[in-house]
Amino acid sequence: MAKESITQERLKSDVGGVLTLYVEKRRDERGDPTGLSAGKRCWTLSYPGFHMDVLPSIPDPNSGRSGILITDRELRFWQYSDPIGYAAWFHGRMAVEFAEKRAEMAAVRKAAQVEDVSEWEVKTTLQREVQVFKRHRDLYFANDLDSRPPSILITTLAAHVYRGAGNLFTSVQEAARLMPTFIEETSSGWRVENPVQPQENFADRWGAVPSRAKKFFAWLSDLSADLDDIAGTRGLPEVSKRMAASFGEGPVTKAARKLGATALDDRQAGRLGMAAGTGMLGRTATNPVPRHDFFGEEPDRA
Repeated sequence: MAKESITQERLKSDVGGVLTLYVEKRRDERGDPTGLSAGKRCWTLSYPGFHMDVLPSIPDPNSGRSGILITDRELRFWQYSDPIGYAAWFHGRMAVEFAEKRAEMAAVRKAAQVEDVSEWEVKTTLQREVQVFKRHRDLYFANDLDSRPPSILITTLAAHVYRGAGNLFTSVQEAARLMPTFIEETSSGWRVENPVQPQENFADRWGAVPSRAKKFFAWLSDLSADLDDIAGTRGLPEVSKRMAASFGEGPVTKAARKLGATALDDRQAGRLGMAAGTGMLGRTATNPVPRHDFFGEEPDRA
């Protein structure tokens, strides 16, 4: 289908009509969609406990095999994108760690071959970083959804600053500090380009509402402050409380506690230190941080 043969509005409407029929037909079936809503560029199918975005699009004959043109209700012209190319770029960023972790999982299973470990079972440091960022974002912007930065923006910045496998806690700390360096401020506005389709700008919403950019940087600053506070908290129970305050209760809190526990484990083992000059905490730092005594007792000097 060529873009001259259909309008953005018509394409968005046609896709919405099909999805509406789908929801109505399966509404009473267990585990199927419970609702449908229209976004700026996509339709969102709501399911129990999660949602799925459906992006109306047509092929872009000028952008390679996987390039597409997408709709935008606030813009007159078709917008460029390439989700397949982007996914390949993202997975390429973490390819080394992914292969290593997959091989490690196969080795633990002894008789298993690497190919026997499903790709979905492997979670790299980068993937877990993105989960942490998104969880903190969701709570931070819970009462200001219009200003909430899109997941694709966070994912792209996290992938840019990713440096390979490492301690999750310190990796998130470093990522929060470095992510702004990959945001460009130009005479025409803020830019975070799609790495495989430069015509797509993941920060384009900031142009319409400049306060969104200010709130994004304020959020990163708040996240950094929370992580620094957690790193300085003494006692595993207190760390758990502090993590829950920033990342919420429930299933995600379990992951958040693990995030804090890795920092505590490194500190207890004498591996956690502060880098000279930057003040960053991590295993490679030069100035050791005293071992954590968990409950605040004085160490036994006898």
